[in-house]
Amino acid sequence: MRRLCVLVAFAVAAAGFATVAPAARVSPAAAHCTIAPKHEWTVCPGADLTGRNLAGADLRNANLAGADLTGATLTGANLATANLMRGKLARAHLDVANLSFAKLAGAASPGATLSGASLIGANLSGADLSGADLTGVNFS
Repeated sequence: MRRLCVLVAFAVAAAGFATVAPAARVSPAAAHCTIAPKHEWTVCPGADLTGRNLAGADLRNANLAGADLTGATLTGANLATANLMRGKLARAHLDVANLSFAKLAGAASPGATLSGASLIGANLSGADLSGADLTGVNFS
């Protein structure tokens, strides 16, 4: 009976470690980030969304300040009035995305593709758009 109790205790302890270990690998910023469904607010400041496919996502009013969207696909996404200040958008795909009145101040977007995107009223102060594809972008 004593051996059975020891084996059960060991199994419970091992199961507990197995469930804790994967969570330790998740970055704290990503763990608290949920891309909200339509008509709700996405709040993911500082999140690691590197390489994520968010094509066509409704991210109006989203708080993505300081988020890392390097290489992410946001083709056709609606980011109107979103907060992307100090965000990392290097090599991000923002073709035909709606960034009207978005806050992009201090965002780093080298090599991003913004073909046909709408940047009407967007705050681009201090944004790095070096090497970005701005073909057909609507700024007015």
